[in-house]
Amino acid sequence: GRSSIAFGCGLTRGGMASDPEPSLASLAMEAFVDDDFACAFELYTKVVEASPENASSWIHRSATLLKLARPTEALEDAKQAVALAPGNAKAHMRKGMALFELGRTNDARQSFLKARELDPMPRQLLQWLGKCGEGEISASDDDEKKPDASDTKPVTYAHQWYQSTTHVTLEIMARNIDAKDCLFDVTKDSVSVKIASSRFALSLTLFGEIDPARCTFSAAPSKLECRLMKSEPVQWTGLTIGERNGATQPLNFSDPSKPGGDAYPSSKAGYATKKITDWDKLESELTKEEEEEKPEGDAALNKLFRDIYGKADEETRRAMNKSFQESGGTVLSTNWSEIGAKKTEVQAPTGMEEKKYEL
Repeated sequence: GRSSIAFGCGLTRGGMASDPEPSLASLAMEAFVDDDFACAFELYTKVVEASPENASSWIHRSATLLKLARPTEALEDAKQAVALAPGNAKAHMRKGMALFELGRTNDARQSFLKARELDPMPRQLLQWLGKCGEGEISASDDDEKKPDASDTKPVTYAHQWYQSTTHVTLEIMARNIDAKDCLFDVTKDSVSVKIASSRFALSLTLFGEIDPARCTFSAAPSKLECRLMKSEPVQWTGLTIGERNGATQPLNFSDPSKPGGDAYPSSKAGYATKKITDWDKLESELTKEEEEEKPEGDAALNKLFRDIYGKADEETRRAMNKSFQESGGTVLSTNWSEIGAKKTEVQAPTGMEEKKYEL
């Protein structure tokens, strides 16, 4: 099995026990990919502090701030990236994304167009330009006005959706709408959103069932977001019941509560002779093999450290993390009362001496 050593924010980093200095940027990216955006922000802040002249660091932290719904700070980081690297397309695109989230659509469009001049190919950039094009109603964001409630014709807004195993997220692309002006209502199989000022109304009978008590609604400068908690971990093949295409129920994910578990559907499930692979059973067999495996050398040492860390209390884990990081990987202590009181110095192995390098 793959060995790993624990560092801050609950992250783990694969590698040998002799790795002296983990890559902070790699840990930050790992946290970002795992959707641990608070931890990613903390780590990218350290990266920025260590290399303030590196535009890439500001670009990544800007992306993290956008995920944390902090567009004003994201814009400042993106501006810093543009100042450091005016020829970097990603810096301009990140600036445009932050401006869009702040409701400054025309300013965002200008940033996206600049990014397109530098790199015309990225699909994500074209998608953002499309979003800006749909919202164009004037030459300046200062001229944008909310729809008048006295208009006889109701306003329509585009909506989109995406899902995870546990949630469905419905986004309504309505800008500069106050949450207090909205009526959000859910039942176990439906959702409706109404905006009083624009007479907008959206009512959907959903593909599957949801838990109304665990659904949330929020308003951002660029959109309204409905986060719907699924009643069970199922994969929806559409947003509404009309998209079932004859199916009587959603496709279930593997359910460990059922004897033997569910097998994942095969892409050729229509053929009666096609044998379906039971992935849960296969995974349990691999896990059992890993547990029975007897590692040697560095792998055995890493497993020992991992076992100690996994069974340790919070203070012991803090002691292990602090001593390992501060000593450059030369000390690993479980005594927090000793380690917590002072900085852990580097202890070079017998016959070797510590050398410090300036980068």
